[in-house]
Amino acid sequence: MLELLVYPLAGHDGRGDDDLESAQRHAELVLESVREFVHPRYGIDLLNLESPQPGATLPERDGSADHERSQRWFDELGLICRDAGIPWVMLSAGVTFPQFELVMEYAYAAGANGFLAGRAIWWEALESFPDLAAVTAGLRLQGHSALHQLAELTLRAGANWHGHNAALDSFEAEGEVCSSYR
Repeated sequence: MLELLVYPLAGHDGRGDDDLESAQRHAELVLESVREFVHPRYGIDLLNLESPQPGATLPERDGSADHERSQRWFDELGLICRDAGIPWVMLSAGVTFPQFELVMEYAYAAGANGFLAGRAIWWEALESFPDLAAVTAGLRLQGHSALHQLAELTLRAGANWHGHNAALDSFEAEGEVCSSYR
C-alpha cells in the first residue's frame, strides 16, 4: 500500500503559479503523483490517496457548477486508478467527520473502493484529553457512530473489490496482488 501526499518543497515561498495553496494546482499535483506511482515498476497493490480538492472546502454535491468542477478532479483520479487496475481508498487528511463524509461521496462517485481514516473518526473524542474517561466515552459514541456511517456509505456507494485467492500461491513480487483483482 502506498499513501501519497503532496507537500511543498523546502524553501517554497507560497507565491506564484506554483503555489500549493491553489486548489487547482494542488489537484494537478495529486493527479501527477498518482499517474507516476501507478506505473507497474513500483509494484503498488493499493493506493491510499488524499482528496484532489481540499476536503474542508468541497462544495455540496448539489449539481452546481462548483460541484461538477470538483467531481471532475475525483473522476480523473478514479480513471487513472481504474486504467492501472489498482484499487484506491481515501485518507481523511485531518478534516472533520462531516467534511470526510463529503470527500467520500465524491470519491465513491469516482469509483473509490473504501477509506483509511484516522482523525476524522477520533479527533472529536481526543479533544477531551487528558480526561481518559471522556476520551473513551467519545470514542465509543462519536467514533463508533462515525465508523458506522462510513460503513453504510461504503456499502451503498463504494466500488467492490474482489480478489482471486487461487493466485496467492503464485505471487513472486510485490505488486502482483493487485493484478489478481478485478
